[in-house]
Amino acid sequence: KYSDSESELQVFPAENFPKIEKDNEGNYFEISQSDLKDVVEKTAFACSADDSRPILKGCLFEIVGGTLTTVALDGFRMAVVKKQVNSSGDMKAVIPARALSEITRILEKDENILKVYLQKNSLFVEIENTCLISRLIEGEFVKYNHILPTNFENIVTVNRAALLSSIERASIVARNDRYNVIKFDIKENVMTVSAKSEVGNVNENVTVMLKGKDLAIAFNGKYLSEYLKIVNEEFINLNLNTNIDPCVITSVGSDGFLYLVLPVRINA
Repeated sequence: KYSDSESELQVFPAENFPKIEKDNEGNYFEISQSDLKDVVEKTAFACSADDSRPILKGCLFEIVGGTLTTVALDGFRMAVVKKQVNSSGDMKAVIPARALSEITRILEKDENILKVYLQKNSLFVEIENTCLISRLIEGEFVKYNHILPTNFENIVTVNRAALLSSIERASIVARNDRYNVIKFDIKENVMTVSAKSEVGNVNENVTVMLKGKDLAIAFNGKYLSEYLKIVNEEFINLNLNTNIDPCVITSVGSDGFLYLVLPVRINA
């Protein structure tokens, strides 16, 4: 009732609402807010949005011997981040990307430690006066270690900012293509970044340091630019074999973050 007016709302019994319970004896790990924010920002973007494979709509959190490995993939790319944490033991869970994104909204980039509880089939995080609970995704996650190449014939070292700028300019032309294809011709100390479509073409040279053989390879420009925008290091390594094998991107002076992306088949 308000002033001379009256309204009615249909409500549900409070007893029907899920009880919020925290199992202090369950599995948990401790991580700083800045580290958790960093982990989520570097992986969640690579999760799938496809409902046909719900397990890929979340990030794998796997702790073995105090090392947290977080993995996200969508069938075209994969992001892997490792961090050292304190934990109650070894554990594994797949956390929905949407829940992780909500958590990062209330995190600060500081070193305050928080506890993340993994209990039964749910995630529980308490940050100051806010509690966030989410269901975990059930199922067996992809065996990501089987996807990662271990040896590379070619290593290309390039300035991250220079490569990102070149890819963004090429994408203006490439975005009219279904797969946003951008081609890289790598020879000696120069990598030519090119794209073409019915609206025009772009050819730019980027200085690189190549260890290995000349190679022509192409990628979806979106998958590369999304990675380059979140990594902070000045130089990165493109670890390559052939133009049909996955490319693994790491920072020079590895920071525990690697990114795998599949190439687009082209006529070399």
